[in-house]
Amino acid sequence: MTTLMDTVRIETPTRSPVQPTAPLDPPQDTASESRLPENSFEVEAPREAAWELLMDVPRVIPCMPGAELAETINESTWKAHLKLKLGPISLNFEADVTREEADEQAGRVRLAAQARELKGRGAALASIESTLAAVNGGTKVDLVTDLGMSGPIAQYGRGM
Repeated sequence: MTTLMDTVRIETPTRSPVQPTAPLDPPQDTASESRLPENSFEVEAPREAAWELLMDVPRVIPCMPGAELAETINESTWKAHLKLKLGPISLNFEADVTREEADEQAGRVRLAAQARELKGRGAALASIESTLAAVNGGTKVDLVTDLGMSGPIAQYGRGM
């Protein structure tokens, strides 16, 4: 088992067989393929502590590689900057992040992100659903990400 803060630094794999645990609403108006990477991990913390961290989005965003919190709008809306490298291509995004759902009883949180590439090479829409379950004195976290890209960036990485 890993510690709670170690696990929030885990990247969601971009190429994994996908069978979502719960259906997600697909991003609207995307002109490209959509991916649903899944990731699961366990943390050595009770479900309540994991829930508290998951609800503290300003603490979680900087733990994602290349992400930086830019502004807190209110308790459910944030602005972030994201730097990604896709092969030889560097991409910089500005993103609006919104907590769409938070069901503490079910241990489920859904975030939505709308991002614009700063050089005008496209946009991305994402829905990230996290589900918590108590296991073996710790917590299992299941993540499902629905990612859609549009514009020229949707072509990057095709055929890889």
